[in-house]
Amino acid sequence: MQSNSFTLLAVTASVLFALTGCQNDIEPGVNVSPSTVAATGNTVTSSTFRYTNAVFYYREQSEEYVEIPLKNQAGTYGASPKGLAIDPATGAININKSESGLTYRVWFKPTGASEMSSSEVTIAGINFQSRIYNLSAGDAMATPLYNVQNNRPTPFGTANKAVGSEFANENDRAVATLLSENMQLKTPKGVEIDTQSGAIDLRQAVASGVFGAKPVDGTVKNFRLYYRLNDGSRKALNYIDVRLHYYSHASSVPASLLAQANYKTTATFRQPTPSIGNLPTLTDVEMSAERPTRPPDVIIVAD
Repeated sequence: MQSNSFTLLAVTASVLFALTGCQNDIEPGVNVSPSTVAATGNTVTSSTFRYTNAVFYYREQSEEYVEIPLKNQAGTYGASPKGLAIDPATGAININKSESGLTYRVWFKPTGASEMSSSEVTIAGINFQSRIYNLSAGDAMATPLYNVQNNRPTPFGTANKAVGSEFANENDRAVATLLSENMQLKTPKGVEIDTQSGAIDLRQAVASGVFGAKPVDGTVKNFRLYYRLNDGSRKALNYIDVRLHYYSHASSVPASLLAQANYKTTATFRQPTPSIGNLPTLTDVEMSAERPTRPPDVIIVAD
């Protein structure tokens, strides 16, 4: 990705926190029902609080897929960023109902105590960076990243769909059924997605008239990208909602949108938490976890 795509961190914190409610994000639908909870106090201490694994994968099964903490402890549980379906009383995580492609900091506050402990859990899947993609600088492909790692591509597909990962396969019977139930989630005509890597051709989207014959600044297109990964999920059906924005010039992108994109990127592509015994303090933003990080904001700038 190009280094000359905007540095979003420059947007002021005052604008960032004024964003709550500035845009209506797509509500999680199939398989996603996020649940988060806030807590008081922000001291993190060493603990054995953790789950059986650090990474969990979607499963295709009729019963709910739930993971619980290794140790049963009374207290309050929560997670940040928003998107993890966690029971605030038990810490049980419903994997298939959580937003995938994100790493969450799960925290635990024992009953009657002020100190908290935390652990990190990743729900395997893909994500896109929320940022400016400048077509004039050659930054024309939005490539999904796997398991919240900037330098790790998705498990690559092959021409043989029986063994490779699959993206945007509308011939998939399950995908076709879901799209027939909600056609508004269908990929807009003209949006080309690589069926093996999941990369979105942004230049082609503009050229194909996805934003109109004469695109107007601020035009937005939402769609749902269904996919199956050749990883620990054993190709269980997964998806991510994507939001494409169009602007003719970088200077035309509103500061509020830049701040929103910056929040989503920093909240989802942050550095791993240090090992137990050297945990940082949880911030109020992390604990409240009220602001959504999905869908990613892919901001296309023509010049």
